[in-house]
Amino acid sequence: MKYDDLDKTKDLFDIVDEVPSPIENIEMEGVNKENLAKTETVVQTAKEEKKPTSGKSKKKDKKSIKEVWLNLSKKKKVAIIIVGSILLILLLILIVFLCLDKAEEKPTAPKEPDAPAVIVEKDSYIYKDGVLSLLDKEENELGTYECKNKDEKLCYVANYAEEEELDVPKNVYEDDTVLERVSTVYKNKYVFIYDNTSEKDGLIILYNLEEKKEEGTYSLIKGFSNSDYVILKDNNNKFGAIEFSDTGIVSKFDFSFDYLGMLPNNKKVVVKTNNKYFIYSNNGKIDSKAILYPIKSYNDKYIVANNNGYYVFDYKGNLVIDESYQYITLLDDYVALVQDQKLYIRDYNKNKYNEVGISLNSSDYNPINVYSKEKSLIETKKAFDISIDDGGLNVTYVNRNKEKTETINVNDGKVSANYPFINYFDGELYFYNDEDKANLIGIYKCSNKNNLTKDSKEFNNCLIAKESFFSNNEMETDNSNNVGWLPIYNERFVFLSDSIDPNNPTIVLYDLKNKKTLSKYSAVDASVYSKENKVSFRTVENQFVMARNKNNKYGIIKIGAEVGSVVGFNYDKIEKLGDHYLVMTNGKYSLLNSSGTKVADSPYKIVDFNDKYLNVFDDGKYYVYNYKGEAVDETGYLHITLEDSYYAVVTAGDKKLDLKKYDNPNFGLKTPLDLGTDDYKNAYKVGKNSSGYLITISSTGKTIQVEEDGKTEEERASEIGGPGKPSGY
Repeated sequence: MKYDDLDKTKDLFDIVDEVPSPIENIEMEGVNKENLAKTETVVQTAKEEKKPTSGKSKKKDKKSIKEVWLNLSKKKKVAIIIVGSILLILLLILIVFLCLDKAEEKPTAPKEPDAPAVIVEKDSYIYKDGVLSLLDKEENELGTYECKNKDEKLCYVANYAEEEELDVPKNVYEDDTVLERVSTVYKNKYVFIYDNTSEKDGLIILYNLEEKKEEGTYSLIKGFSNSDYVILKDNNNKFGAIEFSDTGIVSKFDFSFDYLGMLPNNKKVVVKTNNKYFIYSNNGKIDSKAILYPIKSYNDKYIVANNNGYYVFDYKGNLVIDESYQYITLLDDYVALVQDQKLYIRDYNKNKYNEVGISLNSSDYNPINVYSKEKSLIETKKAFDISIDDGGLNVTYVNRNKEKTETINVNDGKVSANYPFINYFDGELYFYNDEDKANLIGIYKCSNKNNLTKDSKEFNNCLIAKESFFSNNEMETDNSNNVGWLPIYNERFVFLSDSIDPNNPTIVLYDLKNKKTLSKYSAVDASVYSKENKVSFRTVENQFVMARNKNNKYGIIKIGAEVGSVVGFNYDKIEKLGDHYLVMTNGKYSLLNSSGTKVADSPYKIVDFNDKYLNVFDDGKYYVYNYKGEAVDETGYLHITLEDSYYAVVTAGDKKLDLKKYDNPNFGLKTPLDLGTDDYKNAYKVGKNSSGYLITISSTGKTIQVEEDGKTEEERASEIGGPGKPSGY
């Protein structure tokens, strides 16, 4: 060993104040005297260098660590240095490990004496040192299960699956994680247990507590409230269903289906097989024909399926609601539809129960139940809720952060279903140009709402107006018993009855296009006389319509591209006379042409006319007047028929037919003819021919030729003494 090597150990010496005593057996230590002498010289020199400058006395000699070191052999010194270095490194590693472990250690409560290593309590079971104790509702033990994997996170009563293809409520915690629903113990005997080496995605054991044996293994379980019915998925990803009974486990569906699902509180099951969907009873009997699209919900008669939008089918596979919607939920007699964040109500015949949808502020169409960590329900989030009572459908929804309820009177929709082209909802009439009521053309807000009950069959206060009959005269057919609803003109103009007082009716002429009231009347005669109370449409350019306004004055309007006045509402009476109109004011009458221009006046009511003369009626008799209002024949008759150059009359005294001329008051039949009836309008026919006048008497069927001088051929023959021609031929 070289001295310069010893110098490297100088620091070791410095850690003690005393020098070790000389080694007694040098040879045994492998050091010779010569080396020792040299070593002592070096040590002595080192000691002198260490002497204090203060002059204190040298310590008492005794054997020091340095002396022991110097007496060690070279091999031992090397071994000591190596071992010391290793021990030092190990000590440092131990110190670091202990510090880190302490930093990570969490404070725990001191264990009670003799406490179990692990204990977990749940509603239906207790996990204790690798054993599950199953409990009934009164927390009495039903049985135990020995866990294969003795960890409370690896062995527990299995949870029901929450994933579901059907539209069912979602249960979550406040942080939006799925609520765990621990499966129940069925019939106090059967329990589903998760016991795997991983915390999830393992198989579930169906365990028999009484017989302490496994009944089967599954990958998924679906349970239902207050039901012993369970849907399962096996190890091959096939679905089946069982039901627990007092006598054991009853198979309801074998494990051959691609999917099984069931709505809460329902006894029907959705089945998927071979990429087709069906509705089955929960006993495995098929109830519906195949639906090609995933089923989302259903009731006893109808099915909601999703084909890039929701549709409604019946159990025969027929489309019932054939328009696509964002969401559909089925009620007993109605369907709730969501489109563009608005809610609509229809029935299964597609009849509407509202037209303007209810605006929704939420898209939580399927309810979301939010629970605390203690599994207490905090709130239920849902876009809307519907309840049904005698008043109708009550729709509750959130509007501007406030809960609001809107009631839909189903009686409105039921009565509306009786009419094509129109609907009535909550005080408004809706008009469509198609019988299916898909294409809306206008809305009218009623001043007087319809009062509809469950027994109502028709609208009563606000509806399309019924026509009146004004023209009670000789020229017009009596259509007073043939009046019905007035038509909608040009899909724009409609006459509406909006009144609760039948003795004071109000008929509104409404412009559907411009959404405004044009005028109000108390009666309207458009010469339609449809006899039916149903919606009809007419396309017109110049339709004249007689009307009586609210001041009981009559006039004429014209309907075309717009509505205009033809005859001002200045008259006390108006009637149609062929293509003319008869008006009356202050007891005097006038004849208006088809353009509404006055062409004749009369002191009496005009019942017929030709180009120059008037047939007027007063006090039970008829007279002939000209257009100036002057009497042509002041004799009163029981009946008059105006012809171009003459007129036929029924005389008042003997009720016989006679002929008269406008320009010759002395002209007449030599012998007036008997009619044999009081139906004067239909008692005869008169025509002009080259010989004079040809008269047919309806009661006898005889035809009589009258000469220009008013004599029959028989009369003329008798005057000249000849036989003459028979009067009837």
